[in-house]
Amino acid sequence: MVARHLLIHVHGNNFDAVTAALRVARNSSTELGADVSIHIVAQGPLVRQLAKGSPIAPDLAETIHSGQIEVLACRNSMTSAELRPNDLQPGVTTTPSAVAFLAEQQFNGWAYVRL
Repeated sequence: MVARHLLIHVHGNNFDAVTAALRVARNSSTELGADVSIHIVAQGPLVRQLAKGSPIAPDLAETIHSGQIEVLACRNSMTSAELRPNDLQPGVTTTPSAVAFLAEQQFNGWAYVRL
């Protein structure tokens, strides 16, 4: 069987987009099955939603602890938002550049959805 992967990209100023991405990722995981890797990549001001104590922290923690969905924050965006990796919700990982990460994963055959 061919490996299947889904990227969900959230970017911009609409803080509801991260909540929507978490919901879309969970729904996609249910529909596509456990053998599909799902990564949510947050870029821009939205990385603030991935910080400890953010309004979506409980939903974010539940999604991460499902074990099927990985959430990544762009470190370039974190620098702009004055966030450090230890400011993020436990389980959120980082990538140096969201754009480079997204491009590299698409070069490797990942499906891409932007919310």
